[in-house]
Amino acid sequence: MDLGRGWLPGYRILGLAIFFFLWQVPHFWLFALDHADDYEKAGLPSLKRLFSADRVRDIISIWILAMACVCFCMPLFFLVRLLSVHLLLITASFWLLHGTCLALKSKRHEISLKVAFRRLNLYALSVLLLLSVDTLVNSETVPVGGILAMVWR
Repeated sequence: MDLGRGWLPGYRILGLAIFFFLWQVPHFWLFALDHADDYEKAGLPSLKRLFSADRVRDIISIWILAMACVCFCMPLFFLVRLLSVHLLLITASFWLLHGTCLALKSKRHEISLKVAFRRLNLYALSVLLLLSVDTLVNSETVPVGGILAMVWR
């Protein structure tokens, strides 16, 4: 599995890079919004100065929706080959969208930010685990050096 070389593996790394790019923005913004008072006490700029909390929540929701859409399209990047893994990814995406959007619209802002942050990170972890399972199930036999030897071949 040569991730950096060739035509087909280039799409795999591109799909994963897009997923992580879309994940990191709401991850950081949820963290920054939760700790905005600490940023201001330290004299650092915070999101509260630029946008209202509701506006930031709307922007975060759009980024999360975009990330879920990329997850739906992972078979197009040749990252998912098993139908069961793809269905689990779709289920995880709906779990993220439903729970995060409800949490972000909640009136209890401190708790809702922490819930959305946890859900977002659990989602990213579950996507990585499912992609790993798909790769392990569809790979050839594991060489003597283990999984790392397969990557570095």
